[in-house]
Amino acid sequence: MGYPHPDYWLDSITSAQLAEWEAYDRIEPIGGYRQDYRFAQICYLIFDLAQSIYGKKGQRRVSSPMDFMPWGPEVKKPVVKQSPEQIKEVLIKAFKPKSRVK
Repeated sequence: MGYPHPDYWLDSITSAQLAEWEAYDRIEPIGGYRQDYRFAQICYLIFDLAQSIYGKKGQRRVSSPMDFMPWGPEVKKPVVKQSPEQIKEVLIKAFKPKSRVK
């Protein structure tokens, strides 16, 4: 972008320009996620090739590069709206002491 360091760029950018870049990043990621996905694609291709050569017949194959993402495919799941009662129920279950079996 013609700047030696992002700090110089941030001093001259307007809030509208920053908002535009943030919107672009949501559509076409430009940061760590994109790098992770590119690496996951390479891992997927190598693993799939190795499975096709050395794998046993009927063995489960990986389905996509998302299987190699560091945080897994759950990142792209849609957010489910919950009522306050549902949230309370989940929290009560999460922090309820488990009974000990003797």
